[in-house]
Amino acid sequence: MKGFCVDNISSQNLMKSSVQRSIKMTILKQYPKLEDFIEGIFPKKGPIFLGKCTNHVTVLIANNEILFFQIRNGPWIPNLKLLHRCNKMNV
Repeated sequence: MKGFCVDNISSQNLMKSSVQRSIKMTILKQYPKLEDFIEGIFPKKGPIFLGKCTNHVTVLIANNEILFFQIRNGPWIPNLKLLHRCNKMNV
């Protein structure tokens, strides 16, 4: 897949709080240095969506911004904009 745009997202589903917690825990296991930033990344009260894209790509969306993506059942990969926002972490 070359490039990415919003048209690639075929469906978006609102995540339950239990699913949000499990994904947060998975991300924290993959990136332990992210623990200081996790509360600033994910909104406390705002909705978090799980988007399905073409080519088996899943995206994590909060505040109309893609935070992480996952290819098939691989690791969660942070978006480049997120890395620039949290430039102190070494991922």
